[in-house]
Amino acid sequence: MAEGYDISVTELDEETCWRLLSRAGFGRVGLVDSNDELVVLPVNAGVHQRRVVFRTAAGTSLASRGDGAMVAFEADHTDQVAESGWSVVVRGRLWDVTDEPVAAEWNDFAVHPWAPPPRDRWMVIQPIRVTGRTVERHRRLPAGARVSYMPPD
Repeated sequence: MAEGYDISVTELDEETCWRLLSRAGFGRVGLVDSNDELVVLPVNAGVHQRRVVFRTAAGTSLASRGDGAMVAFEADHTDQVAESGWSVVVRGRLWDVTDEPVAAEWNDFAVHPWAPPPRDRWMVIQPIRVTGRTVERHRRLPAGARVSYMPPD
């Protein structure tokens, strides 16, 4: 434990995990590719009915594994000043649902890939397990002490 600080790690309940994921907008998908190598790829993603949804291009590693392959999706947020943050991991099966009727509903869904087009394949991670945690650092101060958020230069 650092002098003058307390550090807490808190496991998050599933409801909180989904709430955090729904506002993240970006994360990483970990999978074993067709060469049997572990790959972690960034994606712009959203949450729809407790499933992670994102787009990719035909012929990509992600599209080729959309047959129910096991994947992990991780999203997080850090606050460098507060030395705190959260991380959520969704483990589940990856499905290409582009040709299913549900994908037609998602054309207006707010998942806007940063990568250049075309991103014409809709992918869904059907969750099996969702876990998350926060890490927070708290300064120990005497009673009544006040500290500015941004220390002076």
